[in-house]
Amino acid sequence: MASIPPQAATQRSRREQDARRQRFCRAGGSHEAGLRVRIDRLLCLLRFVRTRSAANKLVGMGHIRRNGERVTRSSRDIQPGDVLTLPLGNAVRLIEVLSLPDRRGPPREAQACYRELDPGGQNGNSSGKTTARQGNIAP
Repeated sequence: MASIPPQAATQRSRREQDARRQRFCRAGGSHEAGLRVRIDRLLCLLRFVRTRSAANKLVGMGHIRRNGERVTRSSRDIQPGDVLTLPLGNAVRLIEVLSLPDRRGPPREAQACYRELDPGGQNGNSSGKTTARQGNIAP
């Protein structure tokens, strides 16, 4: 049985990962092809919400922004390259859509389709002071 050089094995695994990513996400070049996905469906596919109806409520309340503009309709189309501002929990997440997923897969597949622009996230506490909930209580 012949052994595979470590470098060849690494290259093969990278190729397999790229192939897997292409299978589950439409390529970033889809922007030119005009492929689009409704924002409520995209939020569900990228695993920011569990159901499409929850995404509809989030969009309907006007809390989501696309490229800086407030989105109030669930039928709004999103395409690769769009920047979304999402209030999730006590934080605001800023993401760029890299590619459009074909299905709601595992979290790793979903995360391969977007990139966080503000990895630390904003906690919504604009004063910069910590609150009692965060554990620092002033005597």
